[in-house]
Amino acid sequence: MPSSDPRSDRSATRPTLVLGALVLVGVVALTLIVAALSWGGDGPAPTSTPGTSSSATSAPVSPDPQVSAVASPTEAPPSASHPGPTDDVPLAPEPTAAPAVDPIFAGMLQAEDLPGLTDPLGVQEGSDYDIDDAAFDAQGGIRITSRVWRAIDGTGPTTVFDFRMQLPSDEAAARYLTEGEAVLSERQTTGQAPVPSPPVIGTDGRVYGLEATGADGPVLLRTYLFRVGPVAAKVVVGGPDVQAAEADAIAQAAARRMEAAGTPAPGSPRPAATPTPAPTATTALPTGDLSGLLLAHVPEPLAAGCVRDDQRLWEGEVATLVCTDVDQGVTVTYSGFVDIETLRAAYEDSLASIGITQVAASCDLGTYVGPYLVEGEEVGQVTCWSEPGGRAIMWSDERLAILSVAASPALDPAGLYLWWLVAGPIL
Repeated sequence: MPSSDPRSDRSATRPTLVLGALVLVGVVALTLIVAALSWGGDGPAPTSTPGTSSSATSAPVSPDPQVSAVASPTEAPPSASHPGPTDDVPLAPEPTAAPAVDPIFAGMLQAEDLPGLTDPLGVQEGSDYDIDDAAFDAQGGIRITSRVWRAIDGTGPTTVFDFRMQLPSDEAAARYLTEGEAVLSERQTTGQAPVPSPPVIGTDGRVYGLEATGADGPVLLRTYLFRVGPVAAKVVVGGPDVQAAEADAIAQAAARRMEAAGTPAPGSPRPAATPTPAPTATTALPTGDLSGLLLAHVPEPLAAGCVRDDQRLWEGEVATLVCTDVDQGVTVTYSGFVDIETLRAAYEDSLASIGITQVAASCDLGTYVGPYLVEGEEVGQVTCWSEPGGRAIMWSDERLAILSVAASPALDPAGLYLWWLVAGPIL
């Protein structure tokens, strides 16, 4: 990352939350899928909407949620799952040696199934999106893997989310799909509805979807839920001008991969999650340039396009990065604060300057103000709105004391919402 900001006019390129102050760099049309997965939180999905879900075993090292974005990073405890049914929990078989080739990984979508898409992070253990932990744990859930694919060019699906949830038996996987259907289908967070006459995919298949009109035309989103033996799957496909048959083919490819990979080795249910402590203000801060610590919380695909911004808009703002996603035509600012109190004050001041009157049910539908949820837990606030120059979204993460603002002159509400689902900040 450059040691100084090369821009001659920082105030012109940084989204500032003042109505009409959208001056952005790089405009490439994008409409990501409206995947909920709670996904956010607010999930992604933010209602993750970036609803979200807890991971089975999280691979990355995360900073302590009790410490602000500019404090030293440490390992964060896994998040607690939401309450749910606990009756008839199946007993897991005795564990056996893992095969040389992991059937869970082998059963996920591969590059040849998704021409024109890439997955910068590869297969991940666990997931940040909401796969209904309560239902998963109630059925003795063993393991979760996830993979996010994003478009390289402007043709075909914009994003594909691929999830696998291993249960101890076929019956447990079937019960999990039934109990978790409301969350897994995204019907409550994104308004997806059952697809009439859906294709047969795997066993116990369900297909949900919605169609909308974006800036560049029709946008299709489909969520596929099914299982192959004791492994449940969720595949989400969407983008502008995507045909239903094209989305169906991707889900069918996932089912074939799972069938060819075979049944994974049995395992023990994952350890019970421990509650995440409530965020607290940081009392001491490191000195010097803190932008490097803030950069650690920016998702890797965005980090390469970040520069330090020495401009300060709010009291308590101690580090700021301006990041440009040229491929998607989005500029996003991440601001780290000295504590939660100054973060909240900055959010409220900015919200007051926007002058929102009427709101929609969620960010992907239009102007919205509400809680920012991660794994079912409220960790901050989110606001989405229109400006004369395009769309904007602002969200606060009190676990990290970070306020983020993203703006795009080209994306519609659904497109910017979907971009936001993978925008972090990350622990």
